[in-house]
Amino acid sequence: MKRTNVVKLVVDKNIHEKLKELAIVTAKCWNEVNWLRMQQFKKGGRVDFTKTEKEVYEKYKHVLKVNAQQVARKNAEDWRSFFSLIKEKKEGKLPKWFKPRPPGYWKDKSGKYKLMIVIRNDRYEVDENERTIYLKDFKLVLRFKGKLKWHEKQGRVEIIYDEARRSWYAHMPIEVESGAKVEVNLKASVDLGIVNLATVCIEDGTWYIFKGGSVLSQYEYYSKKISEVQKVLARHEQKRRRKLKLLYSPTGVLGTVRLLPELGSETTCTDLRAEELHGVFGYLKDRTRVFYNINLKKTFFEPILGFLKLFVHWYTE
Repeated sequence: MKRTNVVKLVVDKNIHEKLKELAIVTAKCWNEVNWLRMQQFKKGGRVDFTKTEKEVYEKYKHVLKVNAQQVARKNAEDWRSFFSLIKEKKEGKLPKWFKPRPPGYWKDKSGKYKLMIVIRNDRYEVDENERTIYLKDFKLVLRFKGKLKWHEKQGRVEIIYDEARRSWYAHMPIEVESGAKVEVNLKASVDLGIVNLATVCIEDGTWYIFKGGSVLSQYEYYSKKISEVQKVLARHEQKRRRKLKLLYSPTGVLGTVRLLPELGSETTCTDLRAEELHGVFGYLKDRTRVFYNINLKKTFFEPILGFLKLFVHWYTE
């Protein structure tokens, strides 16, 4: 199973500028390899992941070192996911309204780059006692806040800048062993609603009900706050503001769901269609389909914390 340690980095102005410089080069590397693969895709030919990876690696290895390879491979993962969605679309496994789209570029319309640094799993060291992350290739020591929850085989680290919070965060995936026993013949049905966030019934007669009132209450609270800020911005003919980004953060984003793998169960509920978990679908009072993002650190997801611990194996990139 994969879990992720997410920690906030404590950086000064000098470290911030160094990370920003590396993140911009990483974004350029991503954009270039993505463009090469996009051209191959548009021409109707096979996307050559190996050739394009070597091309960008030779160009960016003097700055990003071996991590340039990780950027290309991360992009390849997105392309393979895109191709698998196309296949499922043709097989009729996806909703009619859903249209798979190829990986995007790490640069918005205003010319601002997405700030992310990708580091190979053996090119950094974590000292939990000193609370530092050492980036070997760049000779950078990054201090962080908090404690690490997971301790086993580490994966590649992604250092991401959150513009709304104006902070750097390190996402460190960890491969952990699951002690759960798998019974491959069990099936489960999951019904998602408003009053009961999830009603789970397993073939062996076991059932669970998880209340969703507090989740809906928090959703409506943030929706109201977002509406108020949007009205203020419209009054001043503005579209964006940091406060609005912060409000959008906990309300949830679209993703996919995977339930009951640790029990070897198979979901039969039509509300769920998924491969990996990022959240839970549900409906509001007006029948609007919404998606609740899973974030164990948010207090308003406490009602489904037990649900996640028992039934969900969630995937982190």
